[in-house]
Amino acid sequence: PESDPRSFSSDPVTFTPGEESLELVLSPPDAIRGRVINDLEHPVTTPFTLTVRPYEGLLKRTLEKRSETFTSETGQFVFAGLARGKWVLDATAANHTPLAAGLVLDGPGAGAQELQLVRSARVEGQVVDLQGNPIRGAEIRARDGSSQRGWRRDGSEVRSNEEGRFVF
Repeated sequence: PESDPRSFSSDPVTFTPGEESLELVLSPPDAIRGRVINDLEHPVTTPFTLTVRPYEGLLKRTLEKRSETFTSETGQFVFAGLARGKWVLDATAANHTPLAAGLVLDGPGAGAQELQLVRSARVEGQVVDLQGNPIRGAEIRARDGSSQRGWRRDGSEVRSNEEGRFVF
């Protein structure tokens, strides 16, 4: 949507006659514009989802996260109707590693972004013993190469099925 009434939300304010005057200054909603590319710097042309959520402060109490799904031959997107402030932008697409990026909307054009999603890999295989018999229930782990000693427990593990097969 081009505008979102939540962008102008505020906590309730109570006034008593005779107090100082009040001046309300409302800023027009802002937008995050940009494109999503992969690690080869090609546009992500499959549907991708962007989720914005407040980073801190007043926005955290008054706004909830919002998600929109985009499909574009060029990877372009416009996520409109956002208040100025600090935001976290999460980007996801099938067969790509998710990305979270912090950004500050503080005026027109401030939300221009180029988001790079790394393509995911698929690893599959079969675990067999020395005689070539499948091994059922073997634990297979993957690591990202950043750990020199031992395995990092980051959820990248599976067990082989009855035929000894596994898929990451």
